[in-house]
Amino acid sequence: MAKYRALSLCVTVLLGAGPTLAGAEAPHPRIWVTGADVPRLRALAGQPASPVGEGLAEVRRQADAFLAQERLRYTTSMPGLQGGPAKEWSYTLSDEAPPRHDDYGHYPCWTELSREIETQIVTLSFAYLATGEARYFERARQMVQHLCRWPIPWTDPSYGNSGACLDTAHLGGAVALFYDWCHEALSEDERAQLREALAQKACVGLRQAIPAYGVRYWPNGFAVLAAALGLSAVALQGEHPDAAGWLKEALAYTREFFDTQGKDGGCMEGPGYGTYGADALARFLLALETAGGENPVARHPFLETLPRYCISQMCPGDRRHTGFGDGWFSQPFPLCMTFLALRGNRDAAWYLQEIGYTRPRTVEQIALLGLRPERFADPRPPAWCPSQAFLDIGYAALRDGFNQKAAFLAFKCGPPTREIGHNHYDHNSFQIYYNGTWIATDPGYTGYFDPPDNKYGRCTFGHNTITLNVDDDYLANMNFPLLGHDQVRLSSGRIVAFRSTPRYDYVKGAAGSTYNAPAEGASACFHFWRAGQANGFNQADGPRPQGLRWKRYEFTAVAPAEAAEFCLALQCALPEGSVWYDDAEVLVDGRRLKLPNPGFEEGLTHWMPRVVPGETGTHAVDQTTAHSGKQSARIDAPGGYYYWLPAGKRLPIRPGQRITARFWARVTPATPQMERADRHILFIKPHVFVVRDELAAPRPHSYGFVLHTRGSVTVPGSNQAVLAAPGAARLETHLYSPAGVQLRSGVFPGAEQRGPYLLGTTPKVKATTFTSVLVAREAAFRISNGGFEDGLAGWVIRTSENAKKNHVIDEAVPHSRRRCGRIDSPGGYYYTPRFTVEPGNRVTVRFWAKLEGKPSRWSTIYWWHQGRLDGNATGQAEGPEVAGNEWKQYEYSATVPAGVEQACVAFNYFGEGRAWYDDVAMTLEPARPEMAPGEVIAPGGGERGVQVVVDDLRHLVIFPRGSRQPEVTLGGHRVRCRDEVACVSLDAQGRPVAAWSANGAPVFLDGKRVPLDPPARGKRAVGKEAR
Repeated sequence: MAKYRALSLCVTVLLGAGPTLAGAEAPHPRIWVTGADVPRLRALAGQPASPVGEGLAEVRRQADAFLAQERLRYTTSMPGLQGGPAKEWSYTLSDEAPPRHDDYGHYPCWTELSREIETQIVTLSFAYLATGEARYFERARQMVQHLCRWPIPWTDPSYGNSGACLDTAHLGGAVALFYDWCHEALSEDERAQLREALAQKACVGLRQAIPAYGVRYWPNGFAVLAAALGLSAVALQGEHPDAAGWLKEALAYTREFFDTQGKDGGCMEGPGYGTYGADALARFLLALETAGGENPVARHPFLETLPRYCISQMCPGDRRHTGFGDGWFSQPFPLCMTFLALRGNRDAAWYLQEIGYTRPRTVEQIALLGLRPERFADPRPPAWCPSQAFLDIGYAALRDGFNQKAAFLAFKCGPPTREIGHNHYDHNSFQIYYNGTWIATDPGYTGYFDPPDNKYGRCTFGHNTITLNVDDDYLANMNFPLLGHDQVRLSSGRIVAFRSTPRYDYVKGAAGSTYNAPAEGASACFHFWRAGQANGFNQADGPRPQGLRWKRYEFTAVAPAEAAEFCLALQCALPEGSVWYDDAEVLVDGRRLKLPNPGFEEGLTHWMPRVVPGETGTHAVDQTTAHSGKQSARIDAPGGYYYWLPAGKRLPIRPGQRITARFWARVTPATPQMERADRHILFIKPHVFVVRDELAAPRPHSYGFVLHTRGSVTVPGSNQAVLAAPGAARLETHLYSPAGVQLRSGVFPGAEQRGPYLLGTTPKVKATTFTSVLVAREAAFRISNGGFEDGLAGWVIRTSENAKKNHVIDEAVPHSRRRCGRIDSPGGYYYTPRFTVEPGNRVTVRFWAKLEGKPSRWSTIYWWHQGRLDGNATGQAEGPEVAGNEWKQYEYSATVPAGVEQACVAFNYFGEGRAWYDDVAMTLEPARPEMAPGEVIAPGGGERGVQVVVDDLRHLVIFPRGSRQPEVTLGGHRVRCRDEVACVSLDAQGRPVAAWSANGAPVFLDGKRVPLDPPARGKRAVGKEAR
């Protein structure tokens, strides 16, 4: 303790101030916690009733659990490509590196392994820092020394990379924190060993990999690797000669990442992967500030706009963001917001309070928030309107302020220009939350190695938007995107209008170009390999051929460090059409290589064709067209590669050599599919959404309007459907088109766990409109598909560790009707989606079950407390044990504990044998009332307007086609407006109470002007009104 008191006298730097590290290095510890903090931290560890003491007790429990393990052992099931067989892989931490898995090199086994190692090292190191107990230090040191003795760098050699990957970042970050927090307990020889290992096994590779990956191709990976480099630099500053250079590079990469995110807010990869990258950088920046370093990016616009983005996109009901693209329900950017709150941003502090992050539970929360509670003492809700649009990433939120009783809609159309790999083909899609549940849903993150789930989750049909020509062949084809059906571009959608007023919110997305193939689908590149490695680790991209005429292309690249072999690849990635290649040549340092068959006159000899995995592109020698000679090589859509491999061998190269390729190419353009796909959404607060789709194409299509839910779909009428979510909400859906609409519901085979869909289709026409009215209503509490008659629809299953196959819909032995759910050994879960509860509610669960095999776990009600909705359940109530191979009904009840806000029910089995479940029913007491249904009238298929009667108000929504036909007769009234969309709301006596128009044009009712609803405070309008 005396040592830390002495150190505290030297610590003159507080958060946000001080000299650069290069000028005066702060003593250890310097990352998040300083020497001045340690005595107080250890004192709080002895106060278990305090918030920090409670959090530290949890950290110690985790650390003790790690100590109880003899050694860390990690096992995973590597999924096969395209649904192929899985294979188990395991590793026990030792001085030997993990085993290779070259036959499953497509799967990054080390990523989760490295995160598990990181979690244990960081937890044990912080437990030592907070308690001074040597046992935690000894185990952390043992683990770190194993890593130091690995004979290879800290990255998976089978996965192939540019010198480092996510595994390097997680292991490097863990070692950096151990070095800093346990510095005083290490001998000088041990410190030297750690410095050398961190430099050679992590930082050398990180410095190679970060620029090789580039921020535009892999934003989150770029950020995570840059953060690890920065964290290592802070830990070793003043003790390693290269640390100052690493720090400078890490700050430059941090700025580069921030520069390439949404200019007006948010991350290009969405809240899930965006948080993974941005919060990693926040960990580095927070370390830099506690260590006293200058922070040139502290006021970067990305950080300055982040509170507005986080608060706007946060659903007021469950305080979570929904997940578009490869995303999930989450409470994102907690560390970025912590960084801002510590610098005095009150919006960030309020957001952290709302999501429950100010309660110190994790190492970061204890170190950064728990020791500085005064920074979060007085958070207040923002005074600005939270209905916002973020144009650069293509996100918008339509909401009734912070009203938790109102519906909430999240919208996506974009990004306009950036192609982001973790995005989906989902422009103009939306999700709706109401009364405690997400009722119109998105698949979010999908199973990349599960073809049906991958297709359904990422193609356009799996999202709440417009799909073209939905037929059985399209649904059965596991390829995507398919031109003429799907959107085929991850970018080019745009939010072109947005407006918010107290009574109405409005957004307009333009997505017509997303259905048309890009012109630049052909490309060329160099691939590079290290000596003796099967997988390439780097590539240099070349030009993208365009146009029907033969044209010569050329590009040059420098061979990267460690490159030993390379080849030229000529590629095609077109949803439609073909690309031809001819007369290729390669030069190294200006000298032309004499490679065989440059013009394909010998067919494909010395060229290796490769079809894109999962697709059916054709590779062919074409004698009908050539730049010279008699023939050329063609690749047909959807695509593939020609690798130039003389005699099947890659070409030798040395780092730093200049490589030039020249070739001739021509490309057939794809046929345009759509001219217009504009979607207007008007939110009439608090319960009604009017969605208007304006569709036009050069040739006829059957247009498909799609909605998804985790609950159930019923179709009671020709233009009506009801989406019923698990819990107590329903979405009344009224769908119209002048061309006529046919409604049906279904589930996607192989992705039943994603829930059912509603599909409304038109006959084949060139142009038409959809007008849909979605009315959110409170409903009696229910769960969906309790008898498994609709397969897995309405259930969430455990998919980790290749467990999906253990969940079986059994038609052989149902308790009633046709089907039941079965779980086979080694086990799994059937979860209901989460639903909202209140303390004191009584939850009763009834189900039928039977067992074949040894008893195990059964049914559980899981609780989530307020402020702790993101992550694992915070409590549970166990159900009765199932016994016997005969069907028997079971029942149990539990009272919702104080502070609980959400619940779900799980049916599980982890024994040796099989368990069956059927006829699940639940009640929630006291019973919740149902809202009266809305009434919708849409003359002429809603072509010019609809009338909506709900909650004693009548809304006349018109589509007057601008100035050409500005007056529409609707509901016995004449409504006139020279705008795209307009609305007049009337009370029960027929008197106008408010009016609205998309761009602020005057609205007249029966010849009299109705005052427009005024703009909301702090909103950002987009469109004509904003000009």
